[in-house]
Amino acid sequence: MEPALPAAAPLTQAQRDFFLERGYLKLQGCFTRAQAADATADVWTRLGMSATDRRTWTRERVHMPSHRTFDCATFAPRAWAAICELCGGEDRLDPASRQWRDSFIVNLGPPFPEQGEERDEEEGEERNGEPEPPHHRDLDNWHVDGDFFVHYLDSPEQALLVIPLFSDVLPRGGGATVLCPSALDAVARHLRAHPEGVSPRMATRAEGAEFARESSLAWYREVVRACTEGDGEGFVEATGRVGDVYLLHPLMVHSAGRNTRRAVRIITNPPVALREPFRFNRVDPAEHSLVERKTMMAATGPGDGIEALRGWKITMPRERLTPEPPELTLIVAATRSMGIGRRGGLPWTDLRKEMAYFARVTKRPAASDSARSAAAPPLNVVVMGRKTWDSIPPRFRPLRGRLNLVVSRSASTSSPPPEGPEGPVFVASLENALDYLTVPSDDHGISAHAPPSPRRVFVIGGAQIYAAALRLPGARRVLLTRVLEPEYECDVSFPLALADGGGSGWVRRSKEELDAWTGEAVPEGVQEEGETRYEFQMWEKTD
Repeated sequence: MEPALPAAAPLTQAQRDFFLERGYLKLQGCFTRAQAADATADVWTRLGMSATDRRTWTRERVHMPSHRTFDCATFAPRAWAAICELCGGEDRLDPASRQWRDSFIVNLGPPFPEQGEERDEEEGEERNGEPEPPHHRDLDNWHVDGDFFVHYLDSPEQALLVIPLFSDVLPRGGGATVLCPSALDAVARHLRAHPEGVSPRMATRAEGAEFARESSLAWYREVVRACTEGDGEGFVEATGRVGDVYLLHPLMVHSAGRNTRRAVRIITNPPVALREPFRFNRVDPAEHSLVERKTMMAATGPGDGIEALRGWKITMPRERLTPEPPELTLIVAATRSMGIGRRGGLPWTDLRKEMAYFARVTKRPAASDSARSAAAPPLNVVVMGRKTWDSIPPRFRPLRGRLNLVVSRSASTSSPPPEGPEGPVFVASLENALDYLTVPSDDHGISAHAPPSPRRVFVIGGAQIYAAALRLPGARRVLLTRVLEPEYECDVSFPLALADGGGSGWVRRSKEELDAWTGEAVPEGVQEEGETRYEFQMWEKTD
């Protein structure tokens, strides 16, 4: 039997002093292994992987949707007591902050290479049979949490970052979150200098009306490099045992670490928010919370002191950021007269090379201008109608390596969580499908605490779903397999005529542009499989 947990107690003076100096705390043994085992009991089922067969670990890092919640005050009372103390008391916290969810972030490490593939050289040097992880300074995922609001020095939306460990997390390549405490001052001073607010990526309003849409993490990478130049001890790995909980100042710059050991790492990021913004002008200075005191210390230089913030206030309204609707790519095979189906199925059969092209393109992540991310990109999305879903043989459902969204009139509009990272997720309309992808919610497997990564959204049929997609402004591209011969008899058509003569508001792109977008050298010219002759094309909207 595991020993009973110690009762919740106030932070020690040493802990308070450490938080004010370093901006984080590590609390050991806040919940038991038995509690963690119960909370994570169905993780492998939900992942669709085997705990004992690493060949099934096909994704490096997975943000899981939540299925249940538990009260932090009873699950981890020491952690909850510390959260309340750091933020100035439970009465200052949004009541929802007390609820933790099983929206686990599972880091499995890079998938094993397929047979015949070579190990990625970027994995680093070998260390006792394991690749040496890259230097922390070279991670490219550095950020501050909160991609759903415009940031101010006193923002209440992100009061604290909490990292409970639901597995042991090993040092040096165990996938631990990496902290850069020395960068906190730079973030705080940047926010102080911009009371008009900045984007989650620290872009200022002076950078244009679309400043809040800035996606580059370059600002953070530069700050981390500047703060740690010549300082090999400037980083902290959030390692520990099951039940340990890290509490981080909301402006703590951090990054996902590489799990080159391929040791299972399971954490969560329960959100903590305030009822009202932080205050730096309390009448009684003793009423300032530890988080407020740390912010004031970080935002002020040695020459002006914390009193300099008493007159600070925001100069623009607070804003929540709603992600832009995703760009939609329709992918379809159609005859010269745009026929796509007959009697509930495809008019043609055994186009294996064409189906392989479909699978490759819909699985492949978008190319990034930045260096390789420290985490695997999110799964691309395939959106289809219920009839298309039913037409897929059960052994191939859901389509592997992609999140499957199925539009069905009988589905609930509340978007229930998927069974695994590939779904399926049944939604009542195409609009509900897009809401599912854009609303920043842990319930959707899209962490509100992680920087966004590009994912491509493909509409794969049938005709009604294609028509609904074409009415949306996000429909910008059609990947068309033009079936040239024979002219198959069809009773269902694609709802857009694409002809080389133009005039439809769509233009056919070149072979080079098709290659660049798909990320492969697409076979050129007329392809033949059996009696069927076809050609791969890409069309884009011009207006």
